[in-house]
Amino acid sequence: MCVFSLFILTYLEDHRKKAVLHPTDRTAKGKMVIPAQFERLREFSSGLAAAYEKGQWGFLNRKGQWVIAPQYEQVWSFEGLATTVEILRGKKRVQVNIDKKGQIFSS
Repeated sequence: MCVFSLFILTYLEDHRKKAVLHPTDRTAKGKMVIPAQFERLREFSSGLAAAYEKGQWGFLNRKGQWVIAPQYEQVWSFEGLATTVEILRGKKRVQVNIDKKGQIFSS
């Protein structure tokens, strides 16, 4: 088991699945916020964390709920209200910008 800190939350890696513990809230200290169910899990940025499930990336809120379902080939962290993701168009990977609802606003 390996524990390391990133921003507000702490990630717990257990048997190649990742979880999120909440170390700052006194009432939730040490309790698992997001269970160890993801192959990859990135730090929170602008309230969302990228998570990898079944071969695709999506975004979780701090409760571990999918805000944007896994559907992307690659993702970057949100900066404010937007981020860049890679989608497949035919057989070609294309980078597009999305908002926090997953809506494409430029390509």
